[in-house]
Amino acid sequence: MAKKKKMKNVKHVPLSWYNESSKVQFPAGMAFWNTETGIYNIKLDIFSRMKIRLIPTDSKDDQIHYKVQIQKRGKDRQLKYLSIGEGVSSKDTKKLIFMKLAPFENTLILGRIV
Repeated sequence: MAKKKKMKNVKHVPLSWYNESSKVQFPAGMAFWNTETGIYNIKLDIFSRMKIRLIPTDSKDDQIHYKVQIQKRGKDRQLKYLSIGEGVSSKDTKKLIFMKLAPFENTLILGRIV
């Protein structure tokens, strides 16, 4: 029986949906951070088969901006990435990443608000 390879360069980070008006958060899934590339692969509970990734795009002052993409296959069967949202983290967000994804009203947070 083959053993599973343990991925040394991947860290697991919980995801949660956050409703800003009610201040309530709900479990949303898990993110897997590749410490070598800086890219997060996201597995949302409601879209467990969809491949979603969070990629840092730029940083200004103390803010880091991200783009959220889904992986799709085009008619020519080649992989394509479509942007579905954006995210931001900063010292003010206590290093949590807040993401807005179309068409969801709630904010997706990488990490948990205590």
